[in-house]
Amino acid sequence: MRKGKITLGVIAILLVLALAFGALRNSYYLWLVGKFQDIPEKFWLHRVNSPLKMKEFAEKYSGFEMDALYNEKDRIFNNPHDAGDGQVPLSETLKFLKPSKGAWFDVKNLTEANSFNAEEDLSKIVKEAGIDKNKCIVESHCVPCLNFFASKG
Repeated sequence: MRKGKITLGVIAILLVLALAFGALRNSYYLWLVGKFQDIPEKFWLHRVNSPLKMKEFAEKYSGFEMDALYNEKDRIFNNPHDAGDGQVPLSETLKFLKPSKGAWFDVKNLTEANSFNAEEDLSKIVKEAGIDKNKCIVESHCVPCLNFFASKG
C-alpha cells in the first residue's frame, strides 16, 4: 500500500513538472515570436510575386526574391511564381521596393538566345525603379547566361 502511494506521488510530481515546463516553454516561444517582429538584417523574403506582397513587407526585410518570366515577344518580365499564375509585370512589383533593399531575380526561362535582350530589359527595369544594381542577384539554370549578366554588372 505504501509503495503504491509513493508511486502515485512520484507520478503526480512528474506531471506537475511536465506541465510547468510546458507552460514555461510556451511563454519562451511567445517571447521569441515577439522578438522576431523585427526581422534580422540578413533575412530576405522569398517568393514575392505580386505588388501587394512587396508593399506589405517592403519595410520588414532587407531583400526580396522574385520569380521572373521573360516574355521575349513583348520584351517584358512578368512576376508570377508559375507560368499559369497570370501576367503580373515585374516593374509593378518593383515600384514598392525601396532603393536601399536587395533584389533577387529568379529568371525561370533564361536562355542563351534571349539573354542579351533579357539583360538589357532587366537592367532598364532596375534602373527605372531606382534600385542599385550592386544589390541585385540574378538566378537561372543557364550558367552561360549568368556569366553574360555578370559581365554587364
